[in-house]
Amino acid sequence: MADESIEEKQNYLRQNILERGYDGDVFMQFLIEKRGEDGTDISNWSLNDLKIVVEEFIKLNEEQTNGEIQKEEEDKKEDNLSNEKDENVEKKEENIEKKEENIEKKVENIEKKEEKVEKKEENVEKKEKNEEKDEKKEKDEKLNKKESKEVSSISDNLVALGKDKSDKNNKNEKKDISVNKNEKNEKSSNKNEKEKEKEKEKEKGNTKDIDNYGITTIGEIKCQTIPINDISKFKNIKIDVGPFEKVGGKLFSKSYVTYLIITNELNWKVKRRFSDFDWLRQILVTNYNYCLIPSIPKKKANINKLVGEKYNEAFLRQRRRKFEKFLNYLINDPILKNTQPFYDFLSIEKEDDFIKKKKAYEKAKPSNKINDFFSLDGTANIEINKEKEKYVDSIKENASENESTLKKINSTIKSIKDDLFSASNKLEDLSKNWALMKEKAIKSKEKDEVIQSYDELSAMFENFSFFLQKQTYYLFIHLREYFKFVKNNYRSMKELIHIEENIKNSFHKSMKSLMSKKEDLFKKGEIAKWELDPKDKTDRNTLLINKNLALEKMLYKDTNSVSNQKQLYGFYLNRIINEHERMQKTNAQKHLQLLMSVFEKMTNSATEFITSLADNSTSLAHIQKGNKAIKKKENKNKKEDDDEVKLDLEVDKEEGENQNDNKTEKK
Repeated sequence: MADESIEEKQNYLRQNILERGYDGDVFMQFLIEKRGEDGTDISNWSLNDLKIVVEEFIKLNEEQTNGEIQKEEEDKKEDNLSNEKDENVEKKEENIEKKEENIEKKVENIEKKEEKVEKKEENVEKKEKNEEKDEKKEKDEKLNKKESKEVSSISDNLVALGKDKSDKNNKNEKKDISVNKNEKNEKSSNKNEKEKEKEKEKEKGNTKDIDNYGITTIGEIKCQTIPINDISKFKNIKIDVGPFEKVGGKLFSKSYVTYLIITNELNWKVKRRFSDFDWLRQILVTNYNYCLIPSIPKKKANINKLVGEKYNEAFLRQRRRKFEKFLNYLINDPILKNTQPFYDFLSIEKEDDFIKKKKAYEKAKPSNKINDFFSLDGTANIEINKEKEKYVDSIKENASENESTLKKINSTIKSIKDDLFSASNKLEDLSKNWALMKEKAIKSKEKDEVIQSYDELSAMFENFSFFLQKQTYYLFIHLREYFKFVKNNYRSMKELIHIEENIKNSFHKSMKSLMSKKEDLFKKGEIAKWELDPKDKTDRNTLLINKNLALEKMLYKDTNSVSNQKQLYGFYLNRIINEHERMQKTNAQKHLQLLMSVFEKMTNSATEFITSLADNSTSLAHIQKGNKAIKKKENKNKKEDDDEVKLDLEVDKEEGENQNDNKTEKK
């Protein structure tokens, strides 16, 4: 058993259990049944014993699967029968609906006939009334002729009076006409003002608006209110990613590294590995893609040139800092910090319980409906106007420009780092050379003044080298890592923009298609093909006459679908604006905090270096006077810091070289 490597056994189990689709947990239970609790320890099994057990496990599974297949076939038959019944029921329902439509059409025809009969009766009545009027006119004319002779003398006398009255009436009529004109002008101006107000309201996105094609736009709609958890009870909460440790592999897995995650205010301490961080980001991207979710380091780091335990630790320290930035970004997001996956990631201590939770989240299907999305107040802003669209366009341009600018900043800082690191190494070589000169001077028994001066020169160049390394470390590791994180935020913003653009393009495409369909249907006039809402009781004859009303009502299912697309586009449009404004605020705060911290550390380092130079100068003055040099206290912490700084810089250098090699290979 000792000769057989653990990796060989693990590879065998992975090939014959996991890669063939069998459940690893079930197999582990099978091993426990065979040898008790020690059965899960791979070192207790020889390769031959494992092969025998695997064969038994596969046979048992095949028997179970055969039984399950038979059950599935029986279930399929039952399902087919039930589906056939359902299809028959649906067909009957369709026939009933068709009959109801035919009945409605017959009723409409009967109503039309009744309307025609009513119109004929009305025409007959009008003719009779006109005949009666004609008879009355003839009688009146005869009477008027007789009376005209008698009244002729009286009429002459009244002519003068009639003229005066007619003049007055003409004046009054002119006044009435001018008043009516003024009233009409006022009404038309009021209509124009109302239309302008409606257009302004449309641009602002207020209230409900229905266009000529029935596509609705609303300023706000209801969604889910994010449940507030314990994390939100604290302000300025901080997460520390503490020490890391290596864990030995199990039956199927190799060794891995865990990171201690500490949520200080809540006294939570959990251990998580890389796959847990990767899972958290994927589950958040899947379910909350309307939030900015920064990236995490890649799983496979190109550090083939790095050899030894110390180099691996330096690499893991860098990864730990990146994980810490990722988690602290999430905990400052008002929505993401209250999500259940993030809460469970920080709080569940037992690994088995956390694995169960992960599987449960992976089974759940994400929703694309705005009503299922989360916000702080339970409302979703879906307002669309030209100003917002222009603002989002400017955000898109800035995101791409800022990303390219940050790339240049990173590359510039990296080149400065390489130069400073190279200068530091050369200064260290000078220090070593002066130390060699000191040893040779001791062997050749030169004067103490010469030996002590070599010692001081060696110490000075050593301090100078360490000073440059520290300045490089602060400038590069802290400052450049921050700018990298900001660059990743802009990448996340571009991901959100990409989602919004896809939804926008899909909406415009669907809208054009729907408009052309509706126009064609109205031209043909075949109302049976309009797919009107059965619940809508609008008169069909009025729809044939009123085009705008017809375009609004027809194809109601497709219209609702396009309306939902427009609302979704409006939602993501507003999310980009909100997330961009929040990102600017958080970046500004972090930017100032980081710069203050970096400059403070660089100043302290410079002060230490100046103090060491002053000590060297004092020592040389003592030597000149014939005294012994001042003894310097050994600083163990300085040496440890020196080693750590060197390793971090070398790891980053090697990683950068490997990334460049990969780019050239791709090209």
